Amino acid sequence: MNKESTRKFNLEDIEAILEGSLQQVSPRPEFVRKLRQRLIDFSRPTVDVPKINSFQYVLLALAGIAGGALFLVTGTRAVLSLLGALGVVHYLRKQQDEQKHFSTSGPIYPA
Repeated sequence: MNKESTRKFNLEDIEAILEGSLQQVSPRPEFVRKLRQRLIDFSRPTVDVPKINSFQYVLLALAGIAGGALFLVTGTRAVLSLLGALGVVHYLRKQQDEQKHFSTSGPIYPA
């Protein structure tokens, strides 16, 4: 047997068991009336969102500006530190090259 027919067979068995063990009840008229009213008068659900006053907008704008400024200052500082470190590395390599040049070229003045 394939899975689909086994699944269908099991579902039919379950339905038969439930149909035999559960008794049918009729809904209360009040429940049916309220449900019908809700279905007929269905409108899009609404959510009450509190309005933001102008003071909160000003605070939000100031926080955004302060955050942006802090980001720019931090980024500028990082770039300057990187450039400074690259300058130090360049200077040290230049000194090493000069020392190698002077130590391998022999005396400047003849003895």
